[in-house]
Parts: sequence; structure tokens; C-alpha cells
Amino acid sequence: MSIVKSDYIYTKSSLITVVQIFYCIQTFRACYILAV
Repeated sequence: MSIVKSDYIYTKSSLITVVQIFYCIQTFRACYILAV
């Protein structure tokens, strides 16, 4: 049970990281377009 829980937490945290990276890329792209 604890293994499943820790694995779930790891998956959740890595998913948040992917979303943050994707959001940063989208924001950077928008800022780049505005700058140009």
C-alpha cells in the first residue's frame, strides 16, 4: 500500500513538473511573439 501511495505521489509530482515546463514553454513563446 505504501509503495502504491509513494508511486502515486511520484507520478503526481512528475506530472505537475511536466505541466509547469509546458506552461513555461507556452509563456516564453507568447513573450517571444510579443517581443518580436
